[in-house]
Amino acid sequence: MIRDYMDYRPPPEVLAKMELIRLPADRRGFRLDITAPRIRAALDEWKREQHIPIGDPLSDGERKDFELWYMITRRERGF
Repeated sequence: MIRDYMDYRPPPEVLAKMELIRLPADRRGFRLDITAPRIRAALDEWKREQHIPIGDPLSDGERKDFELWYMITRRERGF
């Protein structure tokens, strides 16, 4: 239990989810535009890490995983 609430530091996943929720969603509920060059480059990097062929489309679950990964990575790398 946290004795002093001022000492609490949320983990990066929680901060990323909070940022992601604040972004406007498209009609399918996705928040990032994967056609933007910076996000497309990050998507290709993520696909390589996950061993997903670059040309294959993402499932809805993979897309949500990528969006969360992007927000966490963006905070860490500062891009």
